[in-house]
Amino acid sequence: MPAITRIASNVALLALACTPLAQAQHRSGLGAPPARPRLVVGITVDQMRYDFLYRYWACYGKGGIKRLVQKGYSFEQAHYPYAPTVTGPGHASLFTGTSPAYHGIAGNHWWVRQAGAETYCTADSTVQGLGAKGEAGQMSPRNLLTTTIGDELKFATRGQGKVIGVALKDRGSILPAGHRADAAYWFDTKSGNWISSNYYMSTLPDWVSSFNTQKSAGNYLQQPWAPLLPAEAYNHLAGPDSSLYEGQVTAGAGTRMPVDIPRFVPRAGYGLLYNSGLGIHVTTDFALAALSQEQLGKRAGTTDMLCLSYSSTDVVGHIFGPDSWEVMDTYLRLDRDLERLLDAIDDQVGLKNVLVFLSADHGVVQVPDLAASQKLPAGRYAQNQARQAAEARLAERYGAGTYVLAEQGEQLYLNRPYLKERRISVDEAAAVAAEAVRALPWCQNAWGAWALKAAAVTDPFARRLALGAHPERSGDVYFLPRPGFIESERSRGTTHGTPYSYDTHVPMLFFGWGVPKGQSRQAVSITDIAPTVSSLLKMMEPSGCIGQARSFEVED
Repeated sequence: MPAITRIASNVALLALACTPLAQAQHRSGLGAPPARPRLVVGITVDQMRYDFLYRYWACYGKGGIKRLVQKGYSFEQAHYPYAPTVTGPGHASLFTGTSPAYHGIAGNHWWVRQAGAETYCTADSTVQGLGAKGEAGQMSPRNLLTTTIGDELKFATRGQGKVIGVALKDRGSILPAGHRADAAYWFDTKSGNWISSNYYMSTLPDWVSSFNTQKSAGNYLQQPWAPLLPAEAYNHLAGPDSSLYEGQVTAGAGTRMPVDIPRFVPRAGYGLLYNSGLGIHVTTDFALAALSQEQLGKRAGTTDMLCLSYSSTDVVGHIFGPDSWEVMDTYLRLDRDLERLLDAIDDQVGLKNVLVFLSADHGVVQVPDLAASQKLPAGRYAQNQARQAAEARLAERYGAGTYVLAEQGEQLYLNRPYLKERRISVDEAAAVAAEAVRALPWCQNAWGAWALKAAAVTDPFARRLALGAHPERSGDVYFLPRPGFIESERSRGTTHGTPYSYDTHVPMLFFGWGVPKGQSRQAVSITDIAPTVSSLLKMMEPSGCIGQARSFEVED
């Protein structure tokens, strides 16, 4: 057949395929698109270390965490492949399938060299808040440099699928939902409202305004934060009720449960919900309202997505530490609310039509003072100690001056314009600074940015730091504290952020549509979640994805 005849024939066939009849046949099942669930629910539990799946197992109900583990598929050896293991990068990595080196969320904060100032990971001065005034609402995903699962779902559903993010923390809502989300909502502690920004819409939906008018979050401030179970359960699975190593929900509240929440409302207000297990319920209440009011999963022929993050687990963990009654009680409340959430989804959509995945943005280290009291290697070091040591050594080498502009996490930002003026190489200055930091008693190792890349070839921890470093947003010097050591001058509470297992090892659960019951102890990366979900949905993985789609292998 001549080429021009073939072209004409192909055009004719294409035209035929686009006729109403062909479209009707398509809708009837002939040439139908790939089957997908009606709803995807991505759950992030802020600071949920892997062992929290099982630590309180005896006290979990049947319909929450146990349902996800026993009827879903658990990857038991899932780790973050990078550091800093903190909230912003963690939420971004879960939903982009890549690391800060590519998605650009290099920390909760980072230093902007061009502006000579710090920025926040979701800050956006070009937008205005909806439901709140000031900086609380000036947030968007513009700093995120790659697409997310939700962004790709928008392409796959030709824009028909809804994508909504919900979390107390703005970054826990905005980063998972992505650039093309229909909405992201977060909680304003000044007003007690759920808010958003005009990045997503011009005004809050009526249902959100109505929800805020009810002030339901305030109802939780009228009750004490009391243990859900008898003291014996907590004594058996956690530490003592009160400890020298615990902080307080707010000043004067003490370290024992129950906490008299109403007493401190006049001073601390809605921030008490962040700092207690009661914030779990506030989050679930709003997520259920979004599920119902947005009719998520109820439209045949398309797939919606709810990105839900629980923030209180992180705040409570920082204050009280992983062995506390307070952390245990917060996870018991989470378990009960996961059951409430799954039951509502089953009633409204049917769990057979829903794909659920659950993970965490990072883990947490034991309270260093508690660990040291039990003869374990652990401790604290002062904030800015690394910066001061580097500044002193650089001044000693090159003369008095301002050589370090900022310390963010375990990174130092050098004063590049000043170094250029003094004709000092950035790499040379970074090497001098790293040598000074390396000599500190709590420091495991330190590198300049160039040396870090070389060390990453053979050193697994250097490799993780390198994967967490964005070339334009991260520092010039990187340092690694010894295991068990944290930057904090307080003698209470704990934190996270390192490439060590207590910060990198988190749950990785899949449940529902297309997921068999099973478990794997294969070493996997958290960046594998996004391509695995994308594979199940028969769509492209996010644009910067470095993870691998994992299969659910079930033993006979």
